[in-house]
Amino acid sequence: LLILTLVLLVVTLRAYGTGFIFNPVDPGRINAMAKLAIFVVPWATWIVANYLVCGVKSGEGRFREVFQASVYALAPYLFFSVPIVILSNIVVLEEKVLVDSLEQAMYIWLGVMFFVMTQVIHNFEFTETLKNSLITVFAVFIIWFLAFIVSGLSYNLYDFFYQLQREVIQYV
Repeated sequence: LLILTLVLLVVTLRAYGTGFIFNPVDPGRINAMAKLAIFVVPWATWIVANYLVCGVKSGEGRFREVFQASVYALAPYLFFSVPIVILSNIVVLEEKVLVDSLEQAMYIWLGVMFFVMTQVIHNFEFTETLKNSLITVFAVFIIWFLAFIVSGLSYNLYDFFYQLQREVIQYV
């Protein structure tokens, strides 16, 4: 949990500490909870989808192990984000390639860490891990799609009862 807490602090640091050239937003207009949600929701969905997909595909990992390994897989985010924030406050726009290169290296390393995490936790071969990772990404999108549908239908149901209540009050 310490690593996860540090990662969440670094997400907030990146939102508020990135130089104006690379993040031209007034710090007073930044919504920290939205930034955290944009980071946490895909990560948490990956954990659930990975556990479910690998459970069906006879993976050996338990949910706790998948969660712990997914937290450790966020280590590159910790290592790269602080130098990226510092560099973004020092370099000029023409040197943006340095910051972008570090960000790309960070995301590649994150992807490799999640891939290796899946392979080690569930004791899969390389090709089996590749298939399961692609299925997990597909499952993440399916989960988001279903959540979108459920939220839309829930709003419609709420609106229906609200309009029904207004009609009853108006005519009674």
